[in-house]
Amino acid sequence: ADWHDQITDIKKSDPSFSWKEFLDGASNAYEMILEAFAKGDTNTLKALLSKEIYTEFANAIQQREQEGKVLQTTLIRMGEITCEDISQKGTQVSIRLRFMTEQTHVIRSNKGTILEGSPQQVEEIVDIWTFSRNVRANNPNWILVETEN
Repeated sequence: ADWHDQITDIKKSDPSFSWKEFLDGASNAYEMILEAFAKGDTNTLKALLSKEIYTEFANAIQQREQEGKVLQTTLIRMGEITCEDISQKGTQVSIRLRFMTEQTHVIRSNKGTILEGSPQQVEEIVDIWTFSRNVRANNPNWILVETEN
């Protein structure tokens, strides 16, 4: 699909919008969120996620900590990012992206024993993340509002 018209519409509301910058930002956000989730860094997550998604992530982190588990996620390669959908309701724009990545996931006990995964086992991960922003707002940040895979 060609999202040219939708991108033009976004630029009408926000003349500074650049598709390339948006994708670069989304790619950075993906890495930051992945890393913050693994580290249990809720402050970073709070700034990047909607309340609903933040609650889900924070609950998962809390459960992991209660079970004495440590998650190590390494992003080996950020592959293609493709646009699945762009929608605009009033000044609220949502952009759904498909991230193709290669990652390793290891879950260890707090003593360091590997419980799941392997640092050598590279998995191909597809994540579909929706970022949203009020294009009239002063805050330039796009917020993650939905995750699916």
